[in-house]
Amino acid sequence: MADITLNIGGRQFRVACEDGEEERLRDAAGLLDAEAAALSKAIGTVPESRMLLMAGLMLADRMIGQEARHRGTEEALRETRARLRTAESAMTAHHAAPDPRAIEIENLADQAVDLLDRTATRLEGLADGLELAET
Repeated sequence: MADITLNIGGRQFRVACEDGEEERLRDAAGLLDAEAAALSKAIGTVPESRMLLMAGLMLADRMIGQEARHRGTEEALRETRARLRTAESAMTAHHAAPDPRAIEIENLADQAVDLLDRTATRLEGLADGLELAET
């Protein structure tokens, strides 16, 4: 366990913390000290317990606001991910399902090739018939 001294609102407090937690505790005390300084500036000197209570309440209020914004951000992220999944599904379906017009064009092309083959066969037959008639 480590013992550290924190300065909050111009007063020193000696506290114990787990080894390695010193910096985080100093950061937290810095936030509390900033709130205490803002209170002292706004309303003047107040008893230590009242100053710490009010500074703690102000920090808690700020934290509640941050949590609400965080929840809103998480909800927006969930909605965005859902829209992304929907868009990805639509893209996959679009690429997986052939365009009906493309199928129709392909069928027409097959019919045209078949018609040309039959026409060529008939023309060859007519040409053969003409050759026989000439001889």
